[in-house]
Amino acid sequence: MAEAEQVRVYLTSFDEFDSFNRAYRTWFRGPLPSRTTVGVTELALGGAVEIDVIAGIPEGAA
Repeated sequence: MAEAEQVRVYLTSFDEFDSFNRAYRTWFRGPLPSRTTVGVTELALGGAVEIDVIAGIPEGAA
């Protein structure tokens, strides 16, 4: 996840926001990527959380 540049999170229950933040921080080391968190009423297939990540490719890795 070191190459993550932007993260969009969709939560169906903002009551879980603090719990999500604690779990989220375990996935990243160093500075956190830019993030938007949005509360939604429903997700596909009954999901509780949806996460989109935009990541860059380090120079020379492609």
